[in-house]
Amino acid sequence: MKGQFSNWQQVLEHQAHTNSNHIALSVYHGSDSQALTYSQLAQRAKALANTLSQHNKFGDRVMLLMPNGIDYVVAFFACIYAGVVAVPIYPARRKARDWRRLNSIVQDCQPNTLVCLSQDSNATEDWCKAHNLKINTVFADKLNINDATLWQTANIDTHDIAYLQYSSGSTGQPKGVMLSHYNLLSNTGLIIDTYDMCQSDIMINWLPLYHDMGCVGGILSPIRAGATIHILASAKVAQNPYVLLQAITALKATVTAAPNFIFDLAVEKVTATQRSTLDLSSLRILINGAEPVNAHTLDNFYDYFHYNGLAKNAVKPSYGMAEACLLVTATPINKPYKLLSVDSQAFSIDKVKVDPASAKHIASSGQLIEQIPLRIVDVNTRMPLPDGQIGEIMYKGDSVTRGYWQKPELNEQTFNLNIEGDPGFMATGDLGFVEQQQLYVTGRKKEMLILHGCNYYPQDIEHSLTSLSKQLTPHGAAIFEVAHDNNTKELVLVQELTRESMRYDDYVPLFKQIRAIIAQEHELRVTAIVLIKPATLSKTSSGKIQRLACKQAYINNELEAVAKWQQAPISNAAIAPIKAFDPPHIASWIMQWISNRLGQAVNTLSSSQQLMQIGLDSIDAMSLVHELSRQLDLSIRVEIVLNHPSIEQLSIYLAQQYAQKSQAPANEMPTEGML
Repeated sequence: MKGQFSNWQQVLEHQAHTNSNHIALSVYHGSDSQALTYSQLAQRAKALANTLSQHNKFGDRVMLLMPNGIDYVVAFFACIYAGVVAVPIYPARRKARDWRRLNSIVQDCQPNTLVCLSQDSNATEDWCKAHNLKINTVFADKLNINDATLWQTANIDTHDIAYLQYSSGSTGQPKGVMLSHYNLLSNTGLIIDTYDMCQSDIMINWLPLYHDMGCVGGILSPIRAGATIHILASAKVAQNPYVLLQAITALKATVTAAPNFIFDLAVEKVTATQRSTLDLSSLRILINGAEPVNAHTLDNFYDYFHYNGLAKNAVKPSYGMAEACLLVTATPINKPYKLLSVDSQAFSIDKVKVDPASAKHIASSGQLIEQIPLRIVDVNTRMPLPDGQIGEIMYKGDSVTRGYWQKPELNEQTFNLNIEGDPGFMATGDLGFVEQQQLYVTGRKKEMLILHGCNYYPQDIEHSLTSLSKQLTPHGAAIFEVAHDNNTKELVLVQELTRESMRYDDYVPLFKQIRAIIAQEHELRVTAIVLIKPATLSKTSSGKIQRLACKQAYINNELEAVAKWQQAPISNAAIAPIKAFDPPHIASWIMQWISNRLGQAVNTLSSSQQLMQIGLDSIDAMSLVHELSRQLDLSIRVEIVLNHPSIEQLSIYLAQQYAQKSQAPANEMPTEGML
């Protein structure tokens, strides 16, 4: 039962009274799991809320800075009970970029209190001191449960802000979406109705809780439905989706969700032997969202796992945004996903021509929802377009938020817009078309990149190359993604050279530097780089970079290229197991793995090189950790790669750990990381 409520305090109070002994949350570690009932969750939230009320007044911002787990959910609801605005953030790893992003969010929302775990007290204290931040610190794992009796109810209005949702990706100017109790109640109600969620559902949530799909879809919706949520470590699933599929089998889970890349990774990583152990027949809702949905991915995933009981009706592509809380369109319960065959030539120039005989298939991102009126409009005139024509996606409804925190000009440009006199629409910047009440998303007018489920702003990646200003023209770069018909994608950088670097005879070292910077700063792997003549990058008269025009020039081979680098095809050849577990043999195996992964000759690699400088992205790093864990029979954390950055240092550490294994078996768990 979703019930009728005016705020989220009432939601949890209702579940605590009517489903008091029903398991609300569990952190799943196989046979060893921690769990809280609904009454225990409410009690712990009240106890922490009492502490928060001593440090904050109604409406103050409280930043949640901790890994996925029960404490995160307790802290979120403690903010609700205290009447303060939660600001969920992912915990910073040992990277300058993470701390810079935190600083920019602090400047934007001005939090009064930081909630973290006691194990992170030194790191957060050092951060606050280094930046002269006057923020109270509260430890979620040090609450006094007896304080629950001291909690006093807050006078919460349904239109009060419940929390600020900041982008999950790298942003130069962070935008905090203001999600009200009313917005969230509206959207979770639609989610529950669309997927027929109920108390008997078993949700597996491995998505980061600072992400809209992880929080709204994976926590708030099932809690409102009274379901049970099992939390998995994000990094473990991102390393190997078999962990997720194994948990579905063991728990007989009925609901889970993942971005498109996890579906691809599952087909790639799960072996035939592992697949034979899976039973996915309990799964009735498997949502594919958070990044563009790929038709080949859906078919490949279903073809690979349908022998394990996966129902075609269970796979649910969807479309959503934090600005609408989460859900905008969805594949309804008991209906399979839809693919549309279109003429590929016409589609390449943004024309939709349905052709049943075509090999070009595009996936629907779900059916239109009556409560979220959606229109496709001309990108220039904002006049509505008929079905089958590509334009900008705009929508409105009770789920749509009032805008971004402290961004009045941007809000005016984005929210409460008119379409032929009909007010209240939000401009998404996404492109798509509607065909037979199905939404097909075709691209992004705004040039944000969605990679591995995260948002990346091109200007942030381009700006990171300023340290090479002697060789590369400042503000002379354009980065974009190019999709090909064979289901592959390229991340392409086009960069102007300076007059000085135009005289170079060899650009190989420069290519290596560019790849290393982007990998280190953004955990992304560039697959093509084109260095062009100075002052030839496509720009507007006011000097703004025209990335879409640059992308078209790249596709048409019209760039004034001086030098090009293209990643060689990735090798699928099997790598021989590590022969001996000493540093040289481990290092040799790592270099062979990198060679296969990046299509780079082994003789160009050195054990003294730092892994991230070679050009590995975050998914590469997780895959390497997974393979090393399997080869060495050790449980290795992704963080180990950061602490031992070179191949040589990592090899020495792993050899030592392997030697100690018989005396002290490793029990390290992967840490939470960006997806």
